[in-house]
Amino acid sequence: MPKLKSEVVIAVSALVVSICALVVSFNEIRIMREQQHMSVWPRLDQKVKYSSGDNMYLEISVANKGIGPAIISSEQWFVDGQPSKNWKETCTKLIGKVPDLYNRDYLTNDVILPGEKVMLFNCQFLTEEIRAELSRLTFEITYCSVYGDCWVLNKEGITQP
Repeated sequence: MPKLKSEVVIAVSALVVSICALVVSFNEIRIMREQQHMSVWPRLDQKVKYSSGDNMYLEISVANKGIGPAIISSEQWFVDGQPSKNWKETCTKLIGKVPDLYNRDYLTNDVILPGEKVMLFNCQFLTEEIRAELSRLTFEITYCSVYGDCWVLNKEGITQP
């Protein structure tokens, strides 16, 4: 059996070490990329608050509880599973009329910063009528991180599109 030359052993060893270093480098890059995406992860949370009595109000809001900005790409409201064109149509489908005074913020193409809360709908009149019909009202907000990872917030929680 012929003896291996020391140059061949060194060359093969160097090749093995180089391949191992390459595998470790690719794994490190993958981990770093995941950490970058997680470092700007937005997480929207929905809240419905209401009060009856002398100070009646109804408020539907979302807050960004994540650590990165939430870039809103679309917002859609539904009554009985049917989409509405605007908030007046939503209220008409829901309670048969539009409240005289209400505040409404539209989110499409907006950015919600970490820790920021945005009121989607707020009214102080007809709150009992609207509250009684809230089970028929749903919405979907599609939002993305700065890296383009996207999620959908709806009544059931957060999903990926």
